Amino acid sequence: MRKLSAILVVGSTFGLGASPAAGQGYGQSVAVTAEDVLVGESLNERRLGAVYVYRRSGGSWAEAQRLEADDATDGDHFGRSLGTSGDQLLIGATVVDDTRGAVYVFERDATGTWSQIDRIMASDGVDGDAFGRSMTVSGDVALVSSWANTDSRGAVYVLRRGPGGAWAEEAKLMASDGQPNDLFGWSLATEGTHIFVGAAQRNQARGGVYVFRQDADGAWTETEILEIEDGDPRTQFGAAVAVRDGMAMVGAPGANGFVGAVHSYALNEDSGSWESAGVINPFDGQRGTQFGVSITPYQSEEV
Repeated sequence: MRKLSAILVVGSTFGLGASPAAGQGYGQSVAVTAEDVLVGESLNERRLGAVYVYRRSGGSWAEAQRLEADDATDGDHFGRSLGTSGDQLLIGATVVDDTRGAVYVFERDATGTWSQIDRIMASDGVDGDAFGRSMTVSGDVALVSSWANTDSRGAVYVLRRGPGGAWAEEAKLMASDGQPNDLFGWSLATEGTHIFVGAAQRNQARGGVYVFRQDADGAWTETEILEIEDGDPRTQFGAAVAVRDGMAMVGAPGANGFVGAVHSYALNEDSGSWESAGVINPFDGQRGTQFGVSITPYQSEEV
């Protein structure tokens, strides 16, 4: 018996229309735990941002709780990003403290109630950084982006959870060749000693993905930049990225006239580099489909 792993590509925008709830940011961030589905509503400018907790009861899903920051203010964009690890939930709020941004940590108790236990800010944050814009969490490591950092070059903060359950900043990552408006940190993924950071607006929105590796001393170092050879402007390679079991996939929703595509990469264990392993195109794609705008990894059943 062995486990097969896979990457499920779920991103496509064709045929979607805005709803009043969507206009308030409802559903722009979603996280799932063993018991709960959590949905952010961050963009309502007239009321506090919130995260809704849904739980299955009697075969159907019902709202169980509405989470807000303990220092919440109208238009704080609380819920802009979500990440979970065990019984902890990390929530980004990009507009708090003059748009420096913050990440709020909630914990679920034995009764199923979520309560705020911490608030994290970037150690070097300044007005306008929007810390918490996107996030991914894997075990005891969380990646939190600050798209607007340094003239929107972008930055990613690595947080690590200690034995006591508290999260602390471990490193700040920036692109070696970053330029204004690259939006480094647009997408994030991590597995083991590797971190992938998408910068979809890089190089006239051709995009790129920066790969970082952690050495034996715990330092994170940029090792390579993944990009499409002769890519067209507005391809947005790096708009989404996912990694699982030595296989990475990168979304390029602007490829082929916004039909979109997903590029796969395999880790070469000998060289340590990520090598192209093919391209996935939508079988029914048409202009505007934007296939690859988001990607979600999953673990398949045992076979």
